Order: sequence, then C-alpha cells, then structure tokens
Amino acid sequence: MVKVISGIALDGHRRLLMVRKKGIWILPGGKIETGESELICLIREIKEELPRAQLRWFAEGKEFFGQAPFGNHSIAVKTHFIEISGCIEVANEIEAAEFVNAKQIGNYPMSQVMADVVAHLIFEGKFLSRQKINMRFL
Repeated sequence: MVKVISGIALDGHRRLLMVRKKGIWILPGGKIETGESELICLIREIKEELPRAQLRWFAEGKEFFGQAPFGNHSIAVKTHFIEISGCIEVANEIEAAEFVNAKQIGNYPMSQVMADVVAHLIFEGKFLSRQKINMRFL
C-alpha cells in the first residue's frame, strides 16, 4: 500500500482547492518518501505542484483508503487541513488548480478516494464552513 499525504485547503468563500492531474481532480499532495514526515512531504509536494503558493498547516485530518487513480495499487490518503495563500500557479505534472464550491463539485471527475474525502467534508460540515475548521482545530 502506498501512503499519500493530501492537503485540504478551503478559501474565504468556503471553496475546496483541487488540482487536476491526467484529467482527474485530486487534492494537492503526493507520495511520502522514505524517512520523510507527513508535514515535510506535504510542504515538498505543495511546492512542487504550486511553487508560488504559501502553506499554513492547521491540523491532521483523517485517513482514507482506496485504489490509486493513476495506477493499479492500493493507497492510504492521509489528509491535513491547510491554508494556501499567494499565487496558485501550477507546475510539474499538474494541469490546473481551482477552488471549487460544494455546488460545482459534481462537475469535476475524481477518483473514488477523492469522492470519499469530499463526501466526508460535506457530511462533517467542513466543506461548507471554514469557520468550523478554525474553531475546531486551532
């Protein structure tokens, strides 16, 4: 099983940051390297994908399990709540980055694991209210 670290970033309009890779929308982040902490992995991956953005970490999220969208292997996706500011300019293998509101989310093709993360955020009320995240995790 491959371990992936992903950032859940909501903006001031309660929109979720998603990035598109190979036509699939996912959270920013990536595979953890040997000897790397989750936070260092997340910082490295964000800098690789969104080089001009600044990251502020809030708290650990939950872990989700499923199939990798870009391979035939199982993954464990550990989420972290973050704030992204600055320029959201994409680099490397990332095709696009957008803040998406809850009403638009169904228009973005995503993996089953990503759909599970989004469903959890909506169910918990975090996707709809950034204030709840700040109150609960800060």
